[in-house]
Amino acid sequence: MFSVVCPEQYHEAFFAEGLRSDGRSFSEARPDFTISKASLSESSEYQSHIVRKGNSVIYINIFPQVTTPSVSGCGFLATKVSFYSSPSEIYPSKDKDIRYSQALHSILYPVLQHSTFPINEGSSAVWAVYLEVLVLVDDGSIFELILDASVAVLKAFFLPVVTIDELEDGSVIVSKSGSLSQIPLIAPNINLSSKTIAIIPLSQPKEMDINSDLPEKIILVDPTRCEELLPNKSDIMINSIANSQECSKKIVNISKRYGPSLPWNLIRSSIE
Repeated sequence: MFSVVCPEQYHEAFFAEGLRSDGRSFSEARPDFTISKASLSESSEYQSHIVRKGNSVIYINIFPQVTTPSVSGCGFLATKVSFYSSPSEIYPSKDKDIRYSQALHSILYPVLQHSTFPINEGSSAVWAVYLEVLVLVDDGSIFELILDASVAVLKAFFLPVVTIDELEDGSVIVSKSGSLSQIPLIAPNINLSSKTIAIIPLSQPKEMDINSDLPEKIILVDPTRCEELLPNKSDIMINSIANSQECSKKIVNISKRYGPSLPWNLIRSSIE
């Protein structure tokens, strides 16, 4: 009843028809993400959202807890990314969960407003914020969606205002005031972005050119899941931070899997 399209067949159909598996042409980016509130507790402390971008869908959950860490600090953010869909053919599912969780944390943590995490001056109690992402449908460029949704949620999330009474035995009593902090976890002027580019060669590199393995002709596309296994294809993921108040933008991370190399000026031009 069903026919399986191997990467070579998809590759040929992709260029012959000029359309992607989700109906986009070569130059079209997937539509902007939409976020809907799945559930909200009466205290507004626990929030869940369903986020869609193109055919990709994730469920994101954020909730805070008061904790007294053994090492004094200003609180922390814990990120967890899990893939509900079938495991990648390139990475085992558990390895992929860990890689995405660590990548998300490394980008988000430096831009958090850490002044919001301590509760009372001199108190050992701080906020721990847990951000959980469950990938329901992965149709390519999934980290872009995870990062965009996480930033949107953290910009709109305010920690509750509480007071802490520390007892002699080391335990704490948390009293809620019913109001929320006026400071979001990420400042509105901070913008994080991630862009995944699939490099698909249209021809083989010149045999005499020993200084570069880049094909003579390539296209750069916003990849769908179907394009993950295309032969000689390479992914480059570019993460950047922009500050609208300072009019600054910088690249914070570039990761690449395999395939042809890409000139730096081409990388730069893709995010300008």
